[in-house]
Amino acid sequence: MHFPRLSRPPKVYVDAKILNVHDPTLEREAYVGYVVEGSNRNGASRVDATESDDAEVLAILFALEELKEQLKRFTIVCDHESVVSEAKKTIAKNPSELMKKLRETLKKNPTIGLEVLKANPAHGVVTEYVNSLKVGPEEGLDARGVGAAPEVPDQRNSRGVDPQVHLPPFDPRSLGDPCGLQDSCVSPVRRWRCEWLGVIQIAENYLRFLP
Repeated sequence: MHFPRLSRPPKVYVDAKILNVHDPTLEREAYVGYVVEGSNRNGASRVDATESDDAEVLAILFALEELKEQLKRFTIVCDHESVVSEAKKTIAKNPSELMKKLRETLKKNPTIGLEVLKANPAHGVVTEYVNSLKVGPEEGLDARGVGAAPEVPDQRNSRGVDPQVHLPPFDPRSLGDPCGLQDSCVSPVRRWRCEWLGVIQIAENYLRFLP
């Protein structure tokens, strides 16, 4: 594998993803990956981790082990600020075993740097790798891994009308003047009777849309 020559060490972007975080009934699955700047080189793998910090450390270690003999000099870029900060501290208080391993590995390989970056292009590598592990569509997902649209139950009421249908605002002018109320000669009694007939008609139309 040949890498383009750069005026500075190439950057290697790493990322980690943990599945089933919000469902305590399912086992958590962690995946890590990396992508090398300026080349089509990338890699991804499943790792043993249940917490995001551990997964990010394993992502850095994964890239280190995969590339240290090929690139010799490179900078690992991670979007997990707390992990990068802890790994670069001169003195760390009570680091985890994984963090100890990362700090020792970086110390033994001074030509490999580590920095933080919020915009991470390695997100897509891990996501693509996780999606490729799916043999077929799962419940709630279509073949592309996209959530399928749930079936919408029939919401129609006993009158056969969907109550979710929104009626436009009523405009009295839409009724026209069926009783000839615009005629100045109409008696008050007739006018009152026709107005109430119109109100009753409007109420009946709207009652059809009640559950």
